[in-house]
Amino acid sequence: MPTTWFCRLMLAAVIVAVAPLLSAQPSAPRAVAHTESAHGVVIPDEYRWMEAAGAELDPWIDAEDAHARGVLATLPGRAALKTRIAALWATGAGDMDEDVIDTRGARTLVMDYSVGHPRLGLHDGTGALRIVFDPQAEGPESGKTIRLQATRLSPDGRHATVALVERGESNPRLRILKLASGEWLPETLTPPLWADAEGFHIAWLADSKHLLWVRNPARTMATPDGERELNGHVYLHRLGSAQSSDVPISGPSLQAALRADDTPYPAISADGRWAIIWLRRASGRAFWVAPMKGAKLDGAFREVLRTDGVFRGWGVRGDTLWAITPDGAPRHRIVRVDLREPGAAPETVLEGEQGVLAGLAVASDAPSTTVSAMVPR
Repeated sequence: MPTTWFCRLMLAAVIVAVAPLLSAQPSAPRAVAHTESAHGVVIPDEYRWMEAAGAELDPWIDAEDAHARGVLATLPGRAALKTRIAALWATGAGDMDEDVIDTRGARTLVMDYSVGHPRLGLHDGTGALRIVFDPQAEGPESGKTIRLQATRLSPDGRHATVALVERGESNPRLRILKLASGEWLPETLTPPLWADAEGFHIAWLADSKHLLWVRNPARTMATPDGERELNGHVYLHRLGSAQSSDVPISGPSLQAALRADDTPYPAISADGRWAIIWLRRASGRAFWVAPMKGAKLDGAFREVLRTDGVFRGWGVRGDTLWAITPDGAPRHRIVRVDLREPGAAPETVLEGEQGVLAGLAVASDAPSTTVSAMVPR
């Protein structure tokens, strides 16, 4: 999924949380035996006393605060991170009246609520908000509802895909907006495959001239309701061209191992060299990948990782796929797969030991072997 600056701040916080301690940590607070029962389960809570401790707890909190500040002050790159956060904050993106949708470079796409109804807005780094689409204003898409799952900025920040829903309908159409002028490109992509609560996703190619989207090519007005969300195929679309010229690159009619009830969600690696399809299956999940060269496949799609459960996070950096998998690991584990090696087995790089691994983000400016995981207590 594209990363907002809120996610970047979260990632920074994660990196800080796992930084090695450079000085002795204050002693742990005292533990007081306490248990309670809930639905027949006895739950120990040695620190329940803290809830009513008041000033008694302050010395320990102050010591922890001083220790944390000492550690943070020694982190390399902290000054640059502070400067970057300040610059992002100054854009105004993320104000109380806004939801950040997507960020590309200095441009941030937001949903603005300052006038009582949602409008699509753009911050370009100057601090000002420019409304690029108001569904209640006069125009060709007046009265439509915006779906956020497939509303995304192109890599060069010049266009945005916008998923729109007609009044009284549930399935969206996909339009492409020129952000400089507020004009819509001529094509309308419909109907995208909307198979579950995940909605539907699009993936921009690095050239900002092509994107991947998903539909059922056999669907017609006569298709029964139970079959409309089946037979998902990933299509390559070129901006400004008719939907009829889109090229299918993956789906049950192209890869025999895919099933009609598989729901595909496409993605492109940050460097544009890999097309990734995350498959939601009736039981389990899987990743399929294919090498890309420009706007064309440079090889066949193949499965590189699967699970009978659910991947809690994933990312691609260089030629490596990272993912959190539950298979054989009660607290989950992080694995990596070399995408250059057909049939390569996943390599375990981190086991969930102190907590359940619940999220993963691959840093865009870090070596391919650097990964941060969120481990909730």
